[in-house]
Amino acid sequence: MSSWFLLACTSPSVPAGDPVETESDLVECSVLVSDPPTPRGDGAFFRDPVVFIAHGDDAHSAELVVERLVGDAAFATPGRVSSTEVSPGRFTWVFEPDRYFEPDTLYTARIAFCDGAVEYPTTFRTSHVGHPVDPSEALGTTWRLDYQEGEWFHTTFPPADGGDEEVVLSLVESANGVTWRLGYASPFQQSWSACYATTDMETDWSQDPWFAATAIGRSVDGDQLDLPILSILQVRCGLGLAPTTLEGCELTQWFEVAETTCDEFHAECEPCPGFEDQTCANLGAVGLPARPVAEPLPVITPEEAAACGG
Repeated sequence: MSSWFLLACTSPSVPAGDPVETESDLVECSVLVSDPPTPRGDGAFFRDPVVFIAHGDDAHSAELVVERLVGDAAFATPGRVSSTEVSPGRFTWVFEPDRYFEPDTLYTARIAFCDGAVEYPTTFRTSHVGHPVDPSEALGTTWRLDYQEGEWFHTTFPPADGGDEEVVLSLVESANGVTWRLGYASPFQQSWSACYATTDMETDWSQDPWFAATAIGRSVDGDQLDLPILSILQVRCGLGLAPTTLEGCELTQWFEVAETTCDEFHAECEPCPGFEDQTCANLGAVGLPARPVAEPLPVITPEEAAACGG
């Protein structure tokens, strides 16, 4: 946590993360940066924006600059700066680059308040994820999305709180090339559960190394008189090689609901993707860590899943 109120003089060099006084005249500036900026340190994800959280009488106005560092030279990174007042006097400042950050690259981010009188610098290095990849080089690798972390939205009770089964992904060959196999695991398992049938997902690799894998299915809900309920799950991550890793994982699940349910629970509903004549609510998460699983996920048929408890 860092704070500053009355700062003066010019400081030519300070460690990253310390506030810098940039004016020779005494200037009163009441700002508190309450959390470390994101991203920070090494291993930042190339698609993540730069985020500062600040509050105080002077937190409403700031200049946020990001530069790419090459040796002793610094090159400005074009991007868009926005701010949101999340509570009285508390602001989130966000820098979104016009093009994603380069992998394996050192950056500096500086946010300045009070017309530049006070400056807060930080540095971060992006991870190796972001280079184009050949997914066939990672065949057999298996990952589990950790529901205990990440930021959930559009849901009052996130799966992280409810003990729901977590998504397991395994990279496999298919008739159309390389795709992701979807399975599940309980929060207490180290690997995957044989009690859930697997699905080979439809995977879009067009934004290599960022992929979107989608599974469409129907489940039976007893509250709906045993009618099959449409469910659409999409997982989006960045794939890196040498070492093989998944980063920046996001998850969205759409599920069919009656329009009266939307009104009753004040849910945000929309047409189901690809099934616009049906109504869906959705939940999702960003920033889900992907944990490696040693044992590849095999094909589990519905019949095998149904018999797993017997």
